Amino acid sequence: MTAPHGVAMSVPLANVIPHYASAPGKAILAYAGSERTDAIFAQPVQAFTQHTITRRDVWDKEMTEIRAQGYALNAGEYWEDTLGIAVPVFDRTGAAVASIGNSTSRSEFDQRYIERAAGVLQAVASTLSSALGFTPRAF
Repeated sequence: MTAPHGVAMSVPLANVIPHYASAPGKAILAYAGSERTDAIFAQPVQAFTQHTITRRDVWDKEMTEIRAQGYALNAGEYWEDTLGIAVPVFDRTGAAVASIGNSTSRSEFDQRYIERAAGVLQAVASTLSSALGFTPRAF
């Protein structure tokens, strides 16, 4: 299948993308304990593109932004021309145990896309989280 502007993305089966370089991984890691981040940055972080976050201070700022906005973005951090958005799925204990996301080409990715995709993904993630017994806390 070809995307509307002629760009198609195919990911080989069993391809493993590091959590720190993908929107789905970042959506989960934003809610993981600091020991997960410590483990990532305990050794040099591989840069796959010029956009891959390899510095701890930049990473910590990004994780704060993800928690504030409720979704993670991947701005060409693994594949240069591919951008993604993902939201976490929580279990009954409030742990982020999965994520759901979407990737598209850079030409399709703009603020309108982010707003539309974030809303849809958050609705689906909320349904999945509820099915896992998650109940959001009232503030």
